Amino acid sequence: MATIDGYPVKILALNKVEEAAGEDQVIFGYLIQTSLPEQWSNLDYSRVCIVVEDSETGEKGEGCLFWEKPKYV
Repeated sequence: MATIDGYPVKILALNKVEEAAGEDQVIFGYLIQTSLPEQWSNLDYSRVCIVVEDSETGEKGEGCLFWEKPKYV
């Protein structure tokens, strides 16, 4: 599930990537592309949240960040 300013957005693409985590160590990360919300808050920054669940283990995780809105939106 992905939200921007609390509004649900569609996940358009999901790519698993390898990231270097030290000498001879690799961790996995994900690049996620979403649609934009139909409504925007009046703030200069949007809160972007991604919630994921591992279908095999049932483990869940959440990541949020504040993204400065482009001036053209």
